Amino acid sequence: MVYRNRVRLAPYTRIMADLSVRVRALRFVVIVALPVGFAVLLNALARPALATQLGGVRQQSFTNYRSFDGWWEFDASVAAEHPLLTGFLGLSDGAIAMLGLLGSGLVLGAILLRERFGSRAQR
Repeated sequence: MVYRNRVRLAPYTRIMADLSVRVRALRFVVIVALPVGFAVLLNALARPALATQLGGVRQQSFTNYRSFDGWWEFDASVAAEHPLLTGFLGLSDGAIAMLGLLGSGLVLGAILLRERFGSRAQR
């Protein structure tokens, strides 16, 4: 039997309690997976398409035999016409991925703070 505050819970309440635990666990995975997945899609699809339209040249830096980092470089005339876009494409792939991780960490931290301090206000 499941008790909450010394009151016996009905079977459907136990199912809902299990469901809320599952939703909270799934929410954690989604919070991490969505920003990182967005960064991966951005690096794999959007940035190469934009760079080829602007005529960028892909530069790569190999740190060891397992990993490398890449970015695009542009002519001075293209960089003068599109400063924000060329600046964005000039960021390395690793920097974009780290921004995705930073975004997921900020969202997770905000949710944890809201749960910690929001639950005290509700009591």
